[in-house]
Amino acid sequence: MATDIVFYPHAIRQTTIAGGTEGLILTLLDDVVPSHNFQDLTSYCAAQPGPQQTGSHMASPDCRFTTPQLATLLFSLNTGPYGICRSYADSNVDVWYRAGENLGMRVAKNASAHLRLRMQANALLALESIDFEEGANAVGRCRLVSVIGPNGQDPLVPTAGVALEGLATGGRLHTMGPIRVNGTLLKGASGGRLENNLVYDEESSHGEGFLSYVGIKTITPRLTVRSRKTDYMALFGNKGTPLSSLEFYLRSKLASGINEADAAAFHIKITATVGTIKARQVMGDKAHCELTIDLQQPGEDQPPYTIAVNQAIT
Repeated sequence: MATDIVFYPHAIRQTTIAGGTEGLILTLLDDVVPSHNFQDLTSYCAAQPGPQQTGSHMASPDCRFTTPQLATLLFSLNTGPYGICRSYADSNVDVWYRAGENLGMRVAKNASAHLRLRMQANALLALESIDFEEGANAVGRCRLVSVIGPNGQDPLVPTAGVALEGLATGGRLHTMGPIRVNGTLLKGASGGRLENNLVYDEESSHGEGFLSYVGIKTITPRLTVRSRKTDYMALFGNKGTPLSSLEFYLRSKLASGINEADAAAFHIKITATVGTIKARQVMGDKAHCELTIDLQQPGEDQPPYTIAVNQAIT
């Protein structure tokens, strides 16, 4: 048989190496793209039309993914710099794929049939953006990037034919909530994105074939919001308006799909105090006004915005 097995994204899971305590578990995954990111090598001899050597200069493995499991993700990131990235230098981070059963559904979790991609004490998790839409789940877009391991092991190690670890349990879902700027509710808002615009610093050395250093060089956070209140073009002017306060909520959903009450402490709250509000353009037949809020650091080594989970909407 030409196709005897297939695989499905199952989980991204952190396990602390010292003591084996399980940490971050993401099992609501919309899109998972692990990649070796090869820098290909092709060499041609003089006057030859075809290559005489093919290979690669190096690989820069990472895994980009999206998840609606925002509370779990953001709670874990909250211990890292600015609440948007975290080092897993003391942990294994595994990307799991569960095997599909031919003429069935899924292979049993304890069967030696599944696929694990492991980053061992060498990974950085970074939040690149949060997308939110009226009537849809808010999702975080992330990057897991790894360097050559502390003992020289490859950054990303695939192992086939292993049993699954742990349980596939979901988490809370969130959707768009109210947004206030300078103490006033933005009316008619229907969706947008919080984009961190990360610039990574990546270095390799000694011809090792993998990255040996990965960090975040700069962030340029921008909150973009679409609103049917087209006359915001007049309110925020031709030169922009200084931001004095931002309160942006992502509303928690009940398991039944109905929104949690505002007073329930399960929502996500994003706040900022310094930036610039701009009404950039009017779009489409619904005349959406596109607003952007470019966020700044309020002081040295202070984050441009803060994220808090398990909050009430006030």
